[in-house]
Amino acid sequence: MTPDLTSVWIVLAFLGALIALRQLVVSKASAIKSKLGVGDRKISLLDTYKLERSTNLLLFDIGGKHVVVLHGARGQSGLLELSDLTEQGIAGVAADEAKLMVSPDE
Repeated sequence: MTPDLTSVWIVLAFLGALIALRQLVVSKASAIKSKLGVGDRKISLLDTYKLERSTNLLLFDIGGKHVVVLHGARGQSGLLELSDLTEQGIAGVAADEAKLMVSPDE
């Protein structure tokens, strides 16, 4: 059950090819990322809030967009992009509240 010399050379050639492929991918990583479109996006955690004993609110910056993640104890989570709120209604809500402050008599 001793391996013959041909089997050893086949294994060494295969390992050499894998190492050469790895080096090629590592050296071209930035070009590959730019072609895939993932090279310029970054994810950073901006802030965390503990709402309850087992519920957290996380604020992320993902590629220039702010995203809120609500995470519960059992793995339930919800996502909300903050730009959705500003485009759809925060300005409208503020305008409605301003209208309510003015009394109808005036």
